[in-house]
Amino acid sequence: MDIKKHIFFGGLNELRAIAAFAVILHHIELFKSRDKLPSLLGSKYTSYFIEHLGKNGVHLFFVLSGFLITYLLLSEKQKSGRINLRKFYLRRIFRIWPLYYIIVLISFILIPFLANSFTLFADSSSYYNIVVSQSDYGLRTILLYVFFLPNFALHEGKIIVGASQSWSVGVEEQFYIIWPLIVSFFNKKVTSVIFGAILVAIVLINFKFYNSILSTIVAIIPIEYMAIGSLGGYFIQNVPILLHNTQKVNSFIQRY
Repeated sequence: MDIKKHIFFGGLNELRAIAAFAVILHHIELFKSRDKLPSLLGSKYTSYFIEHLGKNGVHLFFVLSGFLITYLLLSEKQKSGRINLRKFYLRRIFRIWPLYYIIVLISFILIPFLANSFTLFADSSSYYNIVVSQSDYGLRTILLYVFFLPNFALHEGKIIVGASQSWSVGVEEQFYIIWPLIVSFFNKKVTSVIFGAILVAIVLINFKFYNSILSTIVAIIPIEYMAIGSLGGYFIQNVPILLHNTQKVNSFIQRY
């Protein structure tokens, strides 16, 4: 039985829409600012908000991913006694890889070809200069994108027009490699402890080991947001009464 077909959380699509709007608005204002057009990034009243809006929208996506994936994995394990890792990874591959590699091909081949052959990007000088420059299109950058490590390429300052925003896809894929293994090989209580320990460890790294190699890795792979969502998924999966009984939900809220 496909568990996913029987699970729907009302309100999550609206949260996704808010996160998507935040990312789009940030990139629109960033585009305008880079090409010296009037932008909210140039206002002292809105610059801080807009500057962080896109990344916060992506972080919200990470939290939702951690929540949903963890809930689905725990539900499958509870129902079937195990997690079919092969099916899980194949679903992720068929859903994400085709579009991801199309974007990579467009960004590394089609966009540079068009920029060098036509004047399509002449009015967007900042992006045109990035595209026609060969410094960011080296073999190392290509390999980082091929192996789903665009977040590492971006950290190195390699800007690929059309593909740099896929850093978040890289983070998601790295999350998908680790999380199902944790849920599969440990029981629920141990799993929740691991999620919490990851979250606490990352907080300590950010505060106690700032500017260290560990803090750099955490900045490149912000898995703490998935951990937050995963704890929510664990809680909801283990307290189903909160989903199905409104009166008891209200009673629960009033007590706490």
